[in-house]
Amino acid sequence: MSIPRLLLRPPVIISTLAIMASLGVQGMLEGLVPLHLIDKLNRLNDNGISFVILGLAFTVLVPIVGKVNDTLISRWDERMRYCLMLFGSLAMILAMVLMALAKTYAVLMVGFAFFALTNLCMCIPAQSAYGDFINSVGTDSMARGYSIAICAWAAALVNRLIYTLTIASIPDLLQKTMGVSRASNGMVTAAFGVGGLVAGSLTGYISDRTQNRLIPQITASVLYVVSGLILFFATRFYQIVMFRLVLGVASSVADTMLFTTVADVYPANLLGFKMAVIFVFDNVGNMLGPLLGGQAYEHMGVNGIATIAMALGAFELIMVLVFVRNSLDIRRALADSQVTQAGVIADKVDSSTIVSSRSGLSAQPSAESDISIISKTELNDDLVESTHSKPQRMHLWRLMLQLQVVGPTVSIFVATGMQTIIETILPLRLFDKFGYSPATIGIAFLIVGGVLILAMPAVGFINDRVVSRHGEHMRYYTIAAGALCVFLSQIIMSLARSYAVLIFGYSVFAVSAMVVIVPAQSAFGDFINSSESSAMAQCYSLAWIAEGLANISLPPIASGMYATVGFLTMLMSMSAVLCTACALAVLAFPVRRIWLLRRAHQ
Repeated sequence: MSIPRLLLRPPVIISTLAIMASLGVQGMLEGLVPLHLIDKLNRLNDNGISFVILGLAFTVLVPIVGKVNDTLISRWDERMRYCLMLFGSLAMILAMVLMALAKTYAVLMVGFAFFALTNLCMCIPAQSAYGDFINSVGTDSMARGYSIAICAWAAALVNRLIYTLTIASIPDLLQKTMGVSRASNGMVTAAFGVGGLVAGSLTGYISDRTQNRLIPQITASVLYVVSGLILFFATRFYQIVMFRLVLGVASSVADTMLFTTVADVYPANLLGFKMAVIFVFDNVGNMLGPLLGGQAYEHMGVNGIATIAMALGAFELIMVLVFVRNSLDIRRALADSQVTQAGVIADKVDSSTIVSSRSGLSAQPSAESDISIISKTELNDDLVESTHSKPQRMHLWRLMLQLQVVGPTVSIFVATGMQTIIETILPLRLFDKFGYSPATIGIAFLIVGGVLILAMPAVGFINDRVVSRHGEHMRYYTIAAGALCVFLSQIIMSLARSYAVLIFGYSVFAVSAMVVIVPAQSAFGDFINSSESSAMAQCYSLAWIAEGLANISLPPIASGMYATVGFLTMLMSMSAVLCTACALAVLAFPVRRIWLLRRAHQ
């Protein structure tokens, strides 16, 4: 394999970028730390000691990180190297923040040593991943599935960045530049929701009907570029509405496809963690988008935001064209490999039976031998039939009548709706109750975003472990428990008398909402995989439809209640109704399952 072809493989790209980032940041710190010690901390003679500390940290941590890396690989598989690299990259951001905010030499050195740990968490698994890739080229179909997940994570980041770029600038653009009323802001928000609902309803059907996941992803990328062009030349209010309408269509198509493609190639016991990482990147984009968009608008105006949106859309288009394959092709390849493996195992069983018969252990074929041969034949026939049989078609209206789908759909409506309510009302509460400035209000969302980034991998990992041990039906109990935690978090927020308690309640809500959303998104894939239906994309389009309906309907109700009955009554009443509806809807399937099992045993 030539170097140009190697450079086009996602594992090689990720490992190379990880090494470049870690070594680049290390080189940057080696140049800046001495200057910082002299200019800010007035420590002229401590440069040597600082790098001795860094060297000692590397010496102590290298065997520890290597051992952890090997332990993760031995307990799970080689894909854990990429998870360790992801952890290292996120932790490196925290190390940079710690060093940037350090006021004393001791804190700076703690951050420097912490950076050494994050550096090793990126470099060691990245170097090892090269060998993994070369050893598995041409043999591991799941590696291609993992490339689907990586591209989905990147797409989630790009989608959320483009969506949030204009959050900080839309009010100034509409009220000051175009001179329209504040009531028009709602029309801009509604345009995004309308575009999302229309596209969400059609995307799943078209993708399932054509059995193609690649064309919708290309379409979404092109629409991102088109939306940027519209914004670049926008001088009238209707053009801003058109921009948000096209953006809503693009976001709906992209989000539906990124969840669908991951669910196409991963089984139930691996799906939760992959979904959780999608939300990690989504949340990173949610944190960075407003900051990036605000700075671009301040220095370059709306044209700066439009240029960034077009560049991100072009990046996603290139990524899809170069790295992404139709996930249904990978799904079929994985199924074929399972059939081959099953046939090899069955052949071994048959061979052992023949050897036993020839060795004179039994003059006649035993019952166990017959069972083995029958099991082998049935196993091969069943697998071949399930792999090559034509998938069952299921229309959207039939999906909406399935209990396994109704519960997760309602739960996504509730969780995303509560998130939208808080994002709408919390800034008003912080201003009315505590008198905080917009900068302080923005810090609240950054804090919660940081909590989510750290908590999401744990939520996905625990979800997968629970499903592996107890079965896929446990997702529904997890969602119900998450709904209860959401309600408890709303009690904390509604009764909070200080900023710290309010943000603590918001953090608890954010994690609880992910406990609802992650298994709900995974449950869609469970249902489609178990029913052998071809409606995977339609099923995930329901999630986007539920989110769009929640974003359109619930914030106006919350705003009206906040103005009339206050924060406490509004939050308690809406959370009680929504969380109760979520728990009842999601528990309907496991309750019915238990009733059918008991009825079958009678």
